[in-house]
Amino acid sequence: MDGELNLLVDFADLGGFKISERFEEGTRILRLWANCGHSALGVRYVEVSNEDSHISVIVYISEDLSFTKGYFDVEIEIPDHIDEVRFGRAGFVVWDRKNSQ
Repeated sequence: MDGELNLLVDFADLGGFKISERFEEGTRILRLWANCGHSALGVRYVEVSNEDSHISVIVYISEDLSFTKGYFDVEIEIPDHIDEVRFGRAGFVVWDRKNSQ
């Protein structure tokens, strides 16, 4: 992210947030999809990081629409030690193991 304006998307800014869960060869995979909620901004980068017992998803948006799109679509492998997936700087929980399939 080379000096361009990059903002973080909060969960409240998302439109049409969807999450699906599937298993492939014993591995749990989540797919997260949503519109970024800002018509003049596009998704520049999605950062997924593993932090102890949860995974954090941070979506960066930018004014430069020449290489961005207005939504994100990301698949995440969920290891057995992960209990939650959190979104944004505030860590809004979008998935937790005890309420999953």
